Amino acid sequence: MKPDWKDAPEWANYLAMDEDGYWCWYLRKPIREDDCWCGGEKFEFAKLTRVYWKDSLEKRPSDSTSSDDV
Repeated sequence: MKPDWKDAPEWANYLAMDEDGYWCWYLRKPIREDDCWCGGEKFEFAKLTRVYWKDSLEKRPSDSTSSDDV
């Protein structure tokens, strides 16, 4: 199960999971590399789960209070 946006840091605009099952919050949109999402300027670990990681990137829902900078 993925982390819930209600638990996201206020600065987070994206959420994605790496191949190893670790979810991270990102400030800027990360770029998918071989087995992980990279970049995103600022990030924070969110949770460990198992899903197909390459399909995991999502943008913060628009009804959130944080603004998107990309």
